Amino acid sequence: MDTKAPTITKVQRIIERQQWHSNCPSAEAIMTKWVPPRKEEVESSATLMKLVRTQKWKYLAVVEPSPKAGVGKGRASGD
Repeated sequence: MDTKAPTITKVQRIIERQQWHSNCPSAEAIMTKWVPPRKEEVESSATLMKLVRTQKWKYLAVVEPSPKAGVGKGRASGD
């Protein structure tokens, strides 16, 4: 588990990616309130453990992989 604080730039990118436009705190305001999670809180969370066990996360989308998945630049499709 990563307990380092995210950068203000990273928080701003997340806000932009989520398309939050109204009633949204600034990245700086979020960072002033950030604290790392305590290990015992994460490991003893029954709700979190259930999500891990069932893999039923909000917005989790299971899709078929693209036929082009794994084919990088410079590789022939027959290799």
